[in-house]
Amino acid sequence: MESSIAPLPNTFDSFWTMIWEQNTSVIVMLSKLIEIEQVKCDQYWPNTGTLIFSDKLIVTHLETNELANYVIRCFELRKDKEHRKIWHLQYTSWPDQEVPTYSTVFLMFLRRVGTITPNDCGPIVVHCSSGTGRTGVYIAINILLERMKNESVIDIFGLVNQLRLQRNYMIETQEQYQFIYTALLESITDGNTEVSARNLYTHVQHLSILQTTTTTISSTNDYINNFNSPLSTTITPTTTSVNNLNELSNNATTTNSLGFTGFQLEFRKINKLSPNITLALNCSQSKTGFVSYTPPGSPMHGYKLSVSCDVAKRSVNFNKNRLVSIVPFDWNRVTLCSIRGVDGSDYINASFIDGYLKKNAYIACQGPMISTVEDFWRMVWEKHSCLIVMLCSVKESGKEKCFTYWPEDKPSRYQFFVVDLTVQYTMSSHILREFKVTDTRDGESRTIRQLQYIRWNEQGLPQTGESLIDLIGHVHKIKEQYHYDGPITVHCSSGAGRTGLFITMCNVLERLRQESVVDMYQTVKLLRQQRVWMVQTEEQYRFCYITTLDYLNSFDLCTQPQLLIQTTTNNLPLNNSPNLKLKLKSSQFNDKTVVFELDKNYELNDNNLVK
Repeated sequence: MESSIAPLPNTFDSFWTMIWEQNTSVIVMLSKLIEIEQVKCDQYWPNTGTLIFSDKLIVTHLETNELANYVIRCFELRKDKEHRKIWHLQYTSWPDQEVPTYSTVFLMFLRRVGTITPNDCGPIVVHCSSGTGRTGVYIAINILLERMKNESVIDIFGLVNQLRLQRNYMIETQEQYQFIYTALLESITDGNTEVSARNLYTHVQHLSILQTTTTTISSTNDYINNFNSPLSTTITPTTTSVNNLNELSNNATTTNSLGFTGFQLEFRKINKLSPNITLALNCSQSKTGFVSYTPPGSPMHGYKLSVSCDVAKRSVNFNKNRLVSIVPFDWNRVTLCSIRGVDGSDYINASFIDGYLKKNAYIACQGPMISTVEDFWRMVWEKHSCLIVMLCSVKESGKEKCFTYWPEDKPSRYQFFVVDLTVQYTMSSHILREFKVTDTRDGESRTIRQLQYIRWNEQGLPQTGESLIDLIGHVHKIKEQYHYDGPITVHCSSGAGRTGLFITMCNVLERLRQESVVDMYQTVKLLRQQRVWMVQTEEQYRFCYITTLDYLNSFDLCTQPQLLIQTTTNNLPLNNSPNLKLKLKSSQFNDKTVVFELDKNYELNDNNLVK
């Protein structure tokens, strides 16, 4: 790898000459162009078309793919008659002189760089603004992860010193140095949980059987306490055993002595590594029954991310929460415009949630109560959320799950807003409602659409995976058709279990379409870092896997060969799961076309497919 400062306008020619001479195929950029109103990097690439530099170097933009936390660009670099493909990956979630909010996301980015990098290319060029702090962290973690594959001991201190001998101030702050430990520990604890679409069937089979291994879930708390003094040359060099990193927290070890499935082990691991409002380490009990805490330095990098819920536990907001155990974190709660003279008027039990393609793509919200209906409509209006997904009935098993927050016969007024139900369509799996919402303060009106899913069993799962996928398709079709740019509001009763399942499936399927990769474990874990108990039960977690497999099996493999998986259902336990519906028409196999004529749904009976 090569480190570089961010190119300046007068060094653009030199930069692209270096890329050409070093036969570089991948550029990693770790800053935005502008951060906190300061220019961090000048744009040295074309957004569209072509730029010509010295030495007859021509850079042509081919494509751009913007995701929630990074951007992937592809260029053609041409000199005379020779041309090469250059990949440009820009990480956009790294604040200056700090560290990424989640080591989870950073490690996903690092793996994406690895999958894109050709085997026969020159060195990867890495730069931030100065080419030292963030660049040093990226290079250090990349090197150490490679060493861990073949060595049982890693020397973080020694490597940082070595990097600083080659370039001044590589890794600039104590927090950056600390983050290296956090990222490595998460990598050791979790491993690579990505599964290609081609291998998902085998992976689900493996997770379905009883495991006999011991799973260790570690915490970096002890290591974090060792870094209270500034990084300096007086620190004694140490080497760290990879095994010792796994032994940091003996009380977080799950032994599978009774026999658990892989689904259960993964889900229990997520539970142990996720913030919890009512049961946590380093916690202090409040008078309202909440627990607020700053979590230990876990693999989720909790010491950086504040997961306090101080606003939710204020006495003025206490009765606005359905469950004291499911409230928003302060850092990503949806903040309403305050009403003058009304204390607590900026609070609603709702959290911004990142999608795969966009930050804050969703709002996860509890089902409105009679006392919070006005707050709900204020939120929908203020955040320009024109699409609502409702995942529960108003009542289930005789208990209220959500107050009816819309009028059914005539327009109703909710504080500043008049809501009028204009259209209602009942479909097989959901109800579509359209509301005309008018702000009485200025007369502005908007059309708000709501999709209420009506196929969720009261036991906790959708009736079929197919109906849920159909709902997701309708949601995103409406968003694209009406050019909605605001977040999609998703709610069940608590705004966690069913809501988490829905957003999990949205993110998993979007990534599957983009990368042909599934990572259920990290997807749920990342959602849990943004709102507690997203995907609430092991059954919901397992349902996500099976439904994703069902989605894959719906493809015509002639038109989607990259999603090829095994189509036999032998030995795949499907208890309490949707039937796999085979809709395959043909597939290429050994240069011959194999034709499937399965026009009807087949069910699993005694591990055999039958009509």
